[in-house]
Amino acid sequence: MKTIVKIAGIGVPLVLSGIVQAVTFAPATTPQNASAGTGAYITNGFNFGLSANVGLAYTENISGVAINAGNTKGKNSFGINSTGGAVGACTAAAVSTANGYSISAPSITGNGCT
Repeated sequence: MKTIVKIAGIGVPLVLSGIVQAVTFAPATTPQNASAGTGAYITNGFNFGLSANVGLAYTENISGVAINAGNTKGKNSFGINSTGGAVGACTAAAVSTANGYSISAPSITGNGCT
């Protein structure tokens, strides 16, 4: 019985590492409250505010999270990921005037802009 438990315990991280969750928040004409729920990387959900006309998209898996956000009236969206560094302008992809962010599911391995 102990051998079965050990084998099952090894399999769980392998299954969890494949979970990818992409979340988007559509912009509104007035400021809005939003929530990031618990998932593969975010272990404690939290609330945050979005300014008027700002849309946000994030992708998470067990190894990290990447975020892309922008204002529908702006020129660039901005991206970052959980590996560190500063928020940077995404210049390769124009901001969508419909949703604010330039990519709906930013790559975990990228800088939030791809």
